[in-house]
Amino acid sequence: SAAQAIRQRNQVADITLISAESAYPYYRPALSDLIVKDVTEQEFNLNPEAWYEQNNIQIILNTVVQGVNATDRVVNLGNKTQLAYDKLILATGSSNFIPRLKGIEATGVFSIKEKEDALALRAYAEGKDRAVIIGGGVLGLEAADALQELGLSVTVVEAMDRIMPRQLDPSASEFMSFILNNKGVDLRTGSSVEEILTKDGVVTGVKICQDVISADIVVVSVGVRANVEVARSAGLTINRGIVVNENMQTSNPHIYACGDVAEFEGVATNLWAPAIEQGKVAGKHAVGDVATFANKVEPLSLIAFGTEMFAVGTYPLENIEQYQILMNADPKTGNFKKLYFDRDRLVYGVLFKDITKANVLLNGIRQGHSCYTIMNKLFV
Repeated sequence: SAAQAIRQRNQVADITLISAESAYPYYRPALSDLIVKDVTEQEFNLNPEAWYEQNNIQIILNTVVQGVNATDRVVNLGNKTQLAYDKLILATGSSNFIPRLKGIEATGVFSIKEKEDALALRAYAEGKDRAVIIGGGVLGLEAADALQELGLSVTVVEAMDRIMPRQLDPSASEFMSFILNNKGVDLRTGSSVEEILTKDGVVTGVKICQDVISADIVVVSVGVRANVEVARSAGLTINRGIVVNENMQTSNPHIYACGDVAEFEGVATNLWAPAIEQGKVAGKHAVGDVATFANKVEPLSLIAFGTEMFAVGTYPLENIEQYQILMNADPKTGNFKKLYFDRDRLVYGVLFKDITKANVLLNGIRQGHSCYTIMNKLFV
């Protein structure tokens, strides 16, 4: 999005994209789709390959950036070459956190972050019977759904006492667990994998407390960490991510950051929509336009196990009795709605199955609708 924003405003600037991956930029939220079905490049890529040539954008693939000399404004590439820049935009993303477990490097252990990861898992899953997913968040459940669709029996192991603990309130989490159980998923909450069991370097299962779960595949999905190594080499200010201002400028005014690697006002969203918006702001500002980014309440969605989930806002962790709560749950149809109000202001909501009014909920959160206003829109 940054390169596109630049080219729309400046037809002559030299633009170079550098990626360690072999694939052209693609729609990363659809990675789990690659595990179960063929997706054409036209469907998956953000732009056709010809678009880059047509817009005079040089793209360098399979190339690692080793560091940045911010004083000389030079990017050092892994192939020993250097590229000079006037403005530099860092969109280095994040990497999956990999716990230090015995057996973590065995054949059959996967963590899905890139296109090649998803394709490798799909190929390896052929002819396999059992999979264990470590992590009960959105990405873990997407992987579990994909592997079950391929015919594997699936166990999800979550260290917290319920699944999706950061996104769903307890009752919504319980409803999601009900859906998983009905779909035949073996759900183990409040449990941690102590060891990945192997034979001759190949996964055979996992050990949980005194229990052993057989597995041909283990997928690790326990969070991400911002890729800040390049930023550190440039001497930029780093907290959880690269600290940026509203223009997406870092502590060096010639260097910008956007996406998973950026942190604005203490927030690193790790979500697609704000990442795209940040890229646009960085690109516009880099060529002299006035452009600013503002944090907004962003929704989280999941399509898996025959249902759709949409959650937005922050549910209260304490003093719940001070909140007004509206809830409607129907296990037979799979429909679920729950809203939290703080002094008659909508602050959190979650929908299952029927999410046709997701935008009503999102706008209600962002605008702080009252109970009466939102009830007439969502509960009729």
